[in-house]
Amino acid sequence: MNNKFSVWLSVLLILTVVFVVWDYYLLFRELNSTKGELIKTTAEVTKERREKQRLWQEKQNLESELSTTKDQLEAIKVELENTKKELDIVNQKLSQEKENNAVLLKEKQRLEERLHSLKELKKAIQEVKLDIRQQKIQQYLLRKKQQEEIDAQELALGNRGFLIKNGQSLYRSKVKIEVRPTN
Repeated sequence: MNNKFSVWLSVLLILTVVFVVWDYYLLFRELNSTKGELIKTTAEVTKERREKQRLWQEKQNLESELSTTKDQLEAIKVELENTKKELDIVNQKLSQEKENNAVLLKEKQRLEERLHSLKELKKAIQEVKLDIRQQKIQQYLLRKKQQEEIDAQELALGNRGFLIKNGQSLYRSKVKIEVRPTN
């Protein structure tokens, strides 16, 4: 019995050792597989980090570009508003010029009609003479007013006809010096 027991014990011990070795083998295989997966995962994580860094840098570049584009867009909007204002001004001037042109065309037509009529032509000549006379009168009055202003300024600067100012004579004395030879 002892012998049977020892055999059983030996078999049990051998089976235990085989089981432990087998378990060790399986664990070792699983460890190697896990190490391989860890290396792959580490490589993927590194790759993802690089991709994340690249995407972050690209995001920063795009944000910078977006900011620049917004600034340019604002400048273009301001320029567009200024251009619209200028266009409105030009359109107003154009409409004024068209109105002036229409008035001038009517005036031209009226004058042409007057030139073709002798009576109207005489009337036009009288009007022109009257205008010329009025202009001459206005020029005369303007010159007279300017001369009065000049006279007033000279009077303010002058001595009002007095011969002495501040104790000194203002009258130019005439000294005649004659040189005669003595014989």
